[in-house]
Amino acid sequence: MMRYYPLFLDLTARRVVVVGGGAVAERKIRQLLACRARVLAISPTLTPRLRAWVRAGRVRWQPRRYRRGDLGQAWFVVAASNEPEANGRVAHDAERRGVLVNVVDDPARSSAIAPAWFRRGALIVAFSTGGQSPALAQRLRRRLSREIGRDYAAYLTVLARVRRQLIRRVTDPAIRRRLLHRLVRADLLPMVRRRDRAALRRRVSQLTDGLARLRPAPLRSINRLRNQSRDATAKTGR
Repeated sequence: MMRYYPLFLDLTARRVVVVGGGAVAERKIRQLLACRARVLAISPTLTPRLRAWVRAGRVRWQPRRYRRGDLGQAWFVVAASNEPEANGRVAHDAERRGVLVNVVDDPARSSAIAPAWFRRGALIVAFSTGGQSPALAQRLRRRLSREIGRDYAAYLTVLARVRRQLIRRVTDPAIRRRLLHRLVRADLLPMVRRRDRAALRRRVSQLTDGLARLRPAPLRSINRLRNQSRDATAKTGR
């Protein structure tokens, strides 16, 4: 049975407490800032870069060791100090408060683990081995980040724009779903890579115009099918 439930968190403007001020904490805080979290770092010392972020107002800092009560109003917690005992106290307090906690390099004490991941615009690709082999997750990240290049960001932007148009134009969900899958199967990526907007518009029109003009089944037909299904169910139940 799978232990972990894959999940993406929206940390925008949410309070995240990071206990630790070393290189690992810096890496975690960089990722949290990219997700627009409000970060509080708790540590007697910080790396030079973390200090620069504090001076710039990007990170708040408590220049001391962790204390019970520091997790007040925290939405997410990262224990990244170099003291296992301190990380354990953080995990215990987070558990008592019902707050998700990631203890770096200690999945057993974590209620949430961080995957290896990379971003291409709005596309996020994440890998996890459930804490069994972070090295393998990192290797997969490096390998696939080469295959899924930065042009996928523009590709996804095109797909999102066409999807918004189809939502306005096509009222039947089944037809709309067929169109969206047809677009992905058509592989518009080479045109995106060439930045050939004219060819891209033509190809999208070819793929969507025919089905987009189809109308959903009349309401009377849908109701007739529902009644037939209901009658069949009733007969079966007798």
